[in-house]
Amino acid sequence: MKTLPFILLALAGLLIAGCNGTTVAAAGMYYGMTSTKRDAGPPADIADQTAPHESWCYETMGYPECYSHPQIGADNRLINVDPANKFPLTAAAYDKAAAESH
Repeated sequence: MKTLPFILLALAGLLIAGCNGTTVAAAGMYYGMTSTKRDAGPPADIADQTAPHESWCYETMGYPECYSHPQIGADNRLINVDPANKFPLTAAAYDKAAAESH
């Protein structure tokens, strides 16, 4: 707010110098856009959002099938795991994840 008197003085100087109203209005709009802040807004509504979950997708004869946990005995058909950090890199790691999920 310390700059407000200087901006008003500059606008008054423009008026005295004979500038048309469009220039003064544009300067006023520029001041309004640069000096005001947006409100924080309401908090996010997370009641209707889907909870994070795992998705283990396997290759089949048709479309891939996805499950919420690893399937026992299907480690060689595994296509994708979401989130990716849960993807087992070895057969032993897959067997351990499948055993823990059941």
